[in-house]
Amino acid sequence: MTLKYPHIPDSMVGSKHREAAVLAIIFTGLTIWALKLAQDPLPELTGDPHIIMKRSLRVATSGNIYSTIDPPLRYVPLAILFWILNITTVGPEAAYITHLYSTMMSYVVLPATLYLLVRETIDRKAALLVLLGVISWRLLGIGLNAYIHGYWMYDYTIPFIFIALTIAHRTILEDRQHHRFLLAAGTGFAVGVVGLNEYILGAYTAGIVAVLFIFHNRIRELILTGSIGAVMASSLMFMSSYAKDFIISSGDDRLKLLTVTAIPGNVIDIITTPAYMLPVGLVVVAGVLYHWTRSPPTSSGVLVAACIVLGIGWHSRFVLSSGWFALLAQYVGQYIVLALAVQQVVDHVDGLVKAHLEELIERGYSSDGRL
Repeated sequence: MTLKYPHIPDSMVGSKHREAAVLAIIFTGLTIWALKLAQDPLPELTGDPHIIMKRSLRVATSGNIYSTIDPPLRYVPLAILFWILNITTVGPEAAYITHLYSTMMSYVVLPATLYLLVRETIDRKAALLVLLGVISWRLLGIGLNAYIHGYWMYDYTIPFIFIALTIAHRTILEDRQHHRFLLAAGTGFAVGVVGLNEYILGAYTAGIVAVLFIFHNRIRELILTGSIGAVMASSLMFMSSYAKDFIISSGDDRLKLLTVTAIPGNVIDIITTPAYMLPVGLVVVAGVLYHWTRSPPTSSGVLVAACIVLGIGWHSRFVLSSGWFALLAQYVGQYIVLALAVQQVVDHVDGLVKAHLEELIERGYSSDGRL
């Protein structure tokens, strides 16, 4: 006798109203946490907090997004805040707003966009568990490499990556051609926004979308997405000659980092660095559980595509003299593999519950034929 029992429904997490209430509580707490962290002085670190503040002020006062040598959209949101608050000079006010914007992006906006990505690609149950997982990481200081070391611009960019992947996922699942093309255009715009915030992360995001669309034979959608992204990238031609020369020089420096180095030395560096080993542990967990459950990781495979592209970037640390490309892949990939691991855990638990219920039915524990 073969009994069929459906996948445990999302209703077990609660109604939409209950979900909204839970999220309101969680994000209120995260907002308060971010506000508290922002009370600390702007840290003097090896990263870029003070550079971010000064260049955002330059964009705000000049009204020119091309007034710095960095990607043109990187400082726009903070510059808008400075403009609204009429902050025009470096000082305590500018430092506080810079720090507050950064804590809000890292502790509130990034988890929120990750929640939306996982909810869209998996389900509400997994999304809530991933959100709680990220909060536990924040409490333990895990996965905060960019924030702790002052490389705040990466936490500014990662939410746009999650948005781009969410739209790409919906593009794959959309049956109506007109709507699918609109979503593909939206994907291209989101990828362009990522690239105009951080060039390398933009390249990673474009690679993920390309792998996903090619796998599903969405070639026309890929061409449209790439065209929109290319149009947005063409805006770089409006940068100053000095900024263009800096990009070319910086690109040459990055190419020099592509030299292959001794693998054993890098392996030792990797296995002794917890930040590098974190996604490895999560991938192992997800792989073991997948071996048991055979549960497909998302209907579109967007998270798998992300793991493939970011995994290649992560593995570059084994052979390249610089860990920069691997580190950027790490910043994004740690959240993706967390989502996949949580999905496999949820599906495994669902399978155990299903098996237990089937066993109860098989044994007929109810005298009247009902549980």
